[in-house]
Amino acid sequence: NVQIADPWLLTAVNPALPGSLVRNIVERSVALLLLIATAPLLLVMGLALWLTTGGPILTRIQRFGQLPLIKGNPQLIKLYHFRTRRADQSRPFFGACLEACELQRLPELWNVVRGDIGLIGVKPLALEETLALQETWQQGRFGAQAGFTGLWYTQATPTTDADELCIMEAYQAVVHTWRDDWRQLWLTPGAWVRRLRHAKVHKQCAPFAI
Repeated sequence: NVQIADPWLLTAVNPALPGSLVRNIVERSVALLLLIATAPLLLVMGLALWLTTGGPILTRIQRFGQLPLIKGNPQLIKLYHFRTRRADQSRPFFGACLEACELQRLPELWNVVRGDIGLIGVKPLALEETLALQETWQQGRFGAQAGFTGLWYTQATPTTDADELCIMEAYQAVVHTWRDDWRQLWLTPGAWVRRLRHAKVHKQCAPFAI
């Protein structure tokens, strides 16, 4: 059985896309500032990956979600990630640690600058995850733009199931305000630390060697 805390979530709603043109410009500007601030770290990571993987330092991951300022069906989004694996899919120690720490996602900030995703929004989904959302209430999450962070990152855990995540994100798509969204950005660093503890990063990195 499912307990519905907010009965109106099962009724027809018409959620607005999160953000105007001004908001979109602000999000892109913040993402650009974050990229500039972390540029030395990104350069060190890129050099280490180039030395240990022997190939390009970036790859593009296919995900689906709502584009900022555009209404309609979920669109294909190609997110920039650090390439943490060699050509044979083996992982060097440094690449394994980046994945465990979720730092391979940092280049997604460039997607925010490009306007592919928002800074705050719902989780960009893989194709199989998108196709699995057939119910109307599940698709309510697509009323919000895909984002670099959001409730899916700050409140959910890696073990949160798909239905619970959809309820959480449908709620965000309908009732969020700009204050709520920027609060999610503020909570993101703390959520990252909690996720590291949950994943027990040191145990994930240990089995891999250069």
